[in-house]
Amino acid sequence: MNPLYLMISFSSSLLLTMILTRIWIKKVRNKYKGIDVHKEDKPEVAEMGGIPLLIGFLAPLIFFSDAQLIALTVFLVSLVGIVDDISGLSHSEKIVLPILASIPYSVFGDLSPWIDFPFLLPVYFGVFYKLLLVPLWISASANSINVMAGFNGLEAGMCLIASFFLMPIAIDTGNLTSALVLSSFMGSLVAFLYYNRYPSRVFPGDVGTFGMGATIALLSIEMKVEFIAFLLLLPHFTDFFMKSTSLFKGRERHGHVILKGKYLVPPKHLSILHVPLRITPMTERSLVLLMYSVEVEMGILALFTYYFLFS
Repeated sequence: MNPLYLMISFSSSLLLTMILTRIWIKKVRNKYKGIDVHKEDKPEVAEMGGIPLLIGFLAPLIFFSDAQLIALTVFLVSLVGIVDDISGLSHSEKIVLPILASIPYSVFGDLSPWIDFPFLLPVYFGVFYKLLLVPLWISASANSINVMAGFNGLEAGMCLIASFFLMPIAIDTGNLTSALVLSSFMGSLVAFLYYNRYPSRVFPGDVGTFGMGATIALLSIEMKVEFIAFLLLLPHFTDFFMKSTSLFKGRERHGHVILKGKYLVPPKHLSILHVPLRITPMTERSLVLLMYSVEVEMGILALFTYYFLFS
């Protein structure tokens, strides 16, 4: 695998996303804006920053034929996020529409119906893999990233960490397409985080979170490491499950966490983000850094599972 291709993919996406996000913040701040509720002065922040993020990520992939179907699927799932950002979607629509957006990939993708699990031989799922499991997995990943969101740098930072731990697996398997997609994805996330980190100047919006989640799901399918990706997204799936137990009551776009002075105060409904806040007072920045550390631990577990527990 020629590292030059990866460097070009990474740097081109980084540069393009950096430029486009800067322009986006300046040009659309008055039209698509949100309130950063976790700041005392409640500043207005540009919304839907996932658009320049995804353009910067997907544009270089157009020149790689093997990555075009992945890019198309990420684009289609991200369109669901745009609709949600502009018009709002019900919880059921957010689940069903990404499934529909994944159909072209399920139909035309060269997909193996086997899934590897630790301690077991690969499990064969037959036609149900393409028709059922793939669309469900893409939708579940997109929604899990979308639900666990709302704090400066949280979504993009955790996806960047997850991608970092997927890269050695892509290289180890010799999967050039996945490595190229990952390098472009990571370049775009690094650039976007420059503006999205605390204090954020732009939010990814649902277009960004849906696109991020779909990307990780698609890469795991391409590399046949769905279980590894599940481990990497386990904090997100845990948060999704916790919020589902209360049917998402009280949840709003920014987590509905109350700011008391410089510290965050959690509401009554369940969320993995609220657990540390109930234990000790934390600022937004310290909470995000804590979740970064959790994701790093999941990444270490994922690599250990891949190298030592798979048969």
